[in-house]
Amino acid sequence: MEQFEESNEELSDAIGDTTWSDRMTAEGLGAVQTAAKALVDAIHANYVPWSCEQTEKVEIETLPWIREHRPEWLEDPRSGVRSEGA
Repeated sequence: MEQFEESNEELSDAIGDTTWSDRMTAEGLGAVQTAAKALVDAIHANYVPWSCEQTEKVEIETLPWIREHRPEWLEDPRSGVRSEGA
């Protein structure tokens, strides 16, 4: 529910006036809060964490690996120019 309240505040900051919940009836706001809580509860009740089984431990130097295997990661997405660190 904290995220619900935060989104309400963030939207009001973006709009520059009252929060969207201020423009709802008390009944409507209650319904939205109930639905949001039900969604969060359903996710928590049904989420099954999963992780990969570790089969091998490998240490790599990140920058040389990126230069060899993913040089496009070093490009500035705004200009398409490679960064100085590349």
